[in-house]
Amino acid sequence: MSEGKDRESMAEVAEQLPKMMKALSDSLPEMIAKMMKTLYSEEVGREYGKSVAAFYKSLKDGGIDQDMALHLTMEFMSNHQQFLKSATSKLNGGKIEFTKGSPEDHGPRNW
Repeated sequence: MSEGKDRESMAEVAEQLPKMMKALSDSLPEMIAKMMKTLYSEEVGREYGKSVAAFYKSLKDGGIDQDMALHLTMEFMSNHQQFLKSATSKLNGGKIEFTKGSPEDHGPRNW
């Protein structure tokens, strides 16, 4: 590609970049709020409870004694919670706070 075409291409990108960033900044808060709501919904909680119960049951059915099954189930739950904390922390980069109530009530702030 010639130097002139490179400059034209870069000029086009430079012209479009502010529009793309504006579109992203307009849509990102709503996307994050929806993702947070999805991660902490009643349905997700119910399914999580079922998966924890199934995990415990499979350990017991496999011959693991009750104390060890309970210990392993608690580790399973802890790992899941750590994953969620890590995912939500990375998702919002630590820059978005939600006030009391649900995210859709107040929306993100502190951009």
